[in-house]
Amino acid sequence: MKNILSSKFKCTVGVGILSWKSHKTLEKSLQSYEEIGFKNFFDEVKIIFQEISDDDIALAKKYGYDYVGTEKNLGIQEGHRLIHENLNTDYILVLENDNPVVENTDITLKRLSKSLELLESNTIDIMRLRHRWS
Repeated sequence: MKNILSSKFKCTVGVGILSWKSHKTLEKSLQSYEEIGFKNFFDEVKIIFQEISDDDIALAKKYGYDYVGTEKNLGIQEGHRLIHENLNTDYILVLENDNPVVENTDITLKRLSKSLELLESNTIDIMRLRHRWS
């Protein structure tokens, strides 16, 4: 079954979350995702844990996320590469453990949809999203 973004576009969309020893920070981000049904936007969602621990695995399972882990910290650049290697979707949203969603479901979906529209029309090659507090 296709998810929300895939239903609107003729592509698949995944999200990868890079994390390293930040359980409380990651949990706050995952809680923000739960509040707006974030996982339902995507075809595939996976957490990449560097220096994976039992606590990491428990957190992923608590929120129903697939995960991959490394024995040592490979750094942000290698972590991002692992996200790309471990997701099998046309587009990938790359997040880190300290990227909570601060907008509601409608605004978040609108921003992601607009990003995909621009990517699919070849207007842009990459989209970076961020929130700027006023």
